[in-house]
Amino acid sequence: MKLSSQIAENIVQEVNAVIPQLINIMDEKGVIIASSDLARIGTLHDGAAQIIRDGLDELVIYRSDEFLGAKPGVNYPIIMQGKCVGVLGITGDSNKIADNALIIKRLTELILLNAYNTEQHLLGENVRNRYIDEWLAGDVKNITADFVERGRLLDIDITIPRRFLNVVLYSTTGGTPMETMFEIDHATEEIANFILRINPKNFYFKDGGALVCAVTERNDETLTRLAAQILSLAQSHYSLKAAI
Repeated sequence: MKLSSQIAENIVQEVNAVIPQLINIMDEKGVIIASSDLARIGTLHDGAAQIIRDGLDELVIYRSDEFLGAKPGVNYPIIMQGKCVGVLGITGDSNKIADNALIIKRLTELILLNAYNTEQHLLGENVRNRYIDEWLAGDVKNITADFVERGRLLDIDITIPRRFLNVVLYSTTGGTPMETMFEIDHATEEIANFILRINPKNFYFKDGGALVCAVTERNDETLTRLAAQILSLAQSHYSLKAAI
């Protein structure tokens, strides 16, 4: 995972929301890409560069003239999947900031881990959606044994007979577009989880503004009851309407 400036800025903002301490985030070259002090962004932090170059676990800087572009403070490597992706710098007297420094280091690790997990989830969703699109919209001659196995690795067994429900949620209340969007997003997630609870072999995907639920084969009566349950969930929990 690459430590982007966006993720680095998020780390600074979230840490500073809890602990108002001056911090810097440096990339894998030692350049400051996010900071509590905006004037320092884009400058080289030579102490961070040494951490990366020499594989140090910690670097305490006592004077401003020790390293180019660095101020007194404590600096730690940011490790992700065993690789140093950047450096966290905490400005201040090392004796006075010691306790906060360890807390900030841990907060940074947790925020980065969350960002990594989110990124992996999105990557997985993209791979899954491409597979489903290839299955439903592609040429039937491409549905080979290897293609079926690819699906199973993604927890999608296309050999099981299925029926599809195309669910479109909408609001008839006077909420703002942003409020409606959040409500629809939450309702969509709950409906998707509901579909999986019924049968883990079910799956779902988004198609434009619709949630498409692929459920194991059932008769018209059972399918109609399932649609009614989805409609009831949307109306009672979220004050939304559903076209299915």
